[in-house]
Amino acid sequence: MIDFKKAEAAARNGFDDFVQGASNIVLEEIVISDDNSRYEVTFSYDVDRTPSSLSGTRTRTPLFELATVLGKRKEYKTFLVSSKDGSLKGFKRYKGQ
Repeated sequence: MIDFKKAEAAARNGFDDFVQGASNIVLEEIVISDDNSRYEVTFSYDVDRTPSSLSGTRTRTPLFELATVLGKRKEYKTFLVSSKDGSLKGFKRYKGQ
């Protein structure tokens, strides 16, 4: 059985493979399932989908400013890691409590 640190490393490798354009990646939680078969590793990260990230030559209108504010957000993903061998079993959008 792998430990929490190895589960985090496996999940982070999966994160790097599947999530593009993320910044400020933070480990939020790691829990092991009730039957000890898998770890659920949750990361938060920032996504920038603002117009300014797409083009630096746009006119800064009020609508542009609103789109800039709304385009930045924090997202969460939970990665499922086998506690037996550390293999990545999948990931899902974090739903919260």
